[in-house]
Amino acid sequence: MNKVRELREQQGYTVSEFARQLNVDRATVYRIEKGQINPRDSLKKKIAMLLGSTVGHIFFDEAAT
Repeated sequence: MNKVRELREQQGYTVSEFARQLNVDRATVYRIEKGQINPRDSLKKKIAMLLGSTVGHIFFDEAAT
């Protein structure tokens, strides 16, 4: 499972705010958080940037640097 929800909440984003920043709908954010869809690499990079982390840490359980 990815760390999107945990990190989104730590950063204080609501689902609506996060979706707006990513230019996707709320349902897409929920599906990403639940691991139901695997976002494109470009979206993973946007998510990592907004959350102040790395793609590897968020989606692949690698240590954050």
